[in-house]
Amino acid sequence: MQPLRSVRVLGTGKYLPPHRVSSDQLDLLLDRPQGWSRRKSLIDERAHVTTETVSEMGANALRSALKMAGLAPADLSLILAASSVPEQLIPSTSVLLQKQLGLENSGIPCFDVNSTCLSFITAFDLASHLLSSGQYQTIAVVSSEIASRGLNPKDFKTFSLFGDGAAAVVLGASSGGGSGVLGSHMETYSSGSDLCRIRAGGNRFNPMNPPPVYEDYLFQMDGLNLYRFAFERISPFFKKLLDKSGLKMEEVSLVIPHQASPLALEHMRRHLEVPKENWVDIIRSHGNQVAASIPTALHDSIAQQRLKPGMTAILFGTAAGVSFAGLALRY
Repeated sequence: MQPLRSVRVLGTGKYLPPHRVSSDQLDLLLDRPQGWSRRKSLIDERAHVTTETVSEMGANALRSALKMAGLAPADLSLILAASSVPEQLIPSTSVLLQKQLGLENSGIPCFDVNSTCLSFITAFDLASHLLSSGQYQTIAVVSSEIASRGLNPKDFKTFSLFGDGAAAVVLGASSGGGSGVLGSHMETYSSGSDLCRIRAGGNRFNPMNPPPVYEDYLFQMDGLNLYRFAFERISPFFKKLLDKSGLKMEEVSLVIPHQASPLALEHMRRHLEVPKENWVDIIRSHGNQVAASIPTALHDSIAQQRLKPGMTAILFGTAAGVSFAGLALRY
């Protein structure tokens, strides 16, 4: 059992682009029979950006979180951007977030944390250590994703799964009351590194001599083998997370998983024997929002009062790598 990291969620916020795309609209776009996208993905609709950027969406979500916390942007002592795909390679997304908030001359430190779909969890985990040490007083963790621009329209199964959006939390050190991070755990198995990837966009290829196949710049996933890979390892991982947090499943009020796909979510819930009323599933109205999915589900759980002060939640998921990560939060 790990010692409690005294951290408080001061505020949460989310942003969804107003442009909603139904599965029926996707069928027309992909030239598929009506009902095909909904039947294959089990997703009703998702948001897609039109002109929004990652930093704009993230700033909107963070403003909402700050309003809930009763704080101004200048009250932040650190800004962490926790997304899988940056707005640009240099400078980092967190720098662009700071600028969007009008803090360009503030000197508030900023950096990015990237563990693909698990970026929010790893950034939250890091922030809890930084707050507990006293190095920072108020930390923003922002996940903002534009998945729609990296999808391959020829890959019908993945094209219908993803949505865009952003979510943010503002964290502060807790002076008491028992709120905080009870424990966390992460595992990575690079033997599955080819199962989910975008090959181009870094320095693997010379931009003056780009790869001949444009699909290298688009999202690629071997869904069936990734599913098998994850399910072989998820139960022992989840048990280690509970053990490190000093929890039994019956003591967990809410489980907030990464919103990978409707089928994967339901199979995972049954596999881990989590009661349906304790499981958070927002994917049918949001799609897979990559790193933004967990904080969006966390925000909705708090807004809908499914997660109340004193209750315990498990945030966890899987990501390209293949990685598994989770933390136990006493809200």
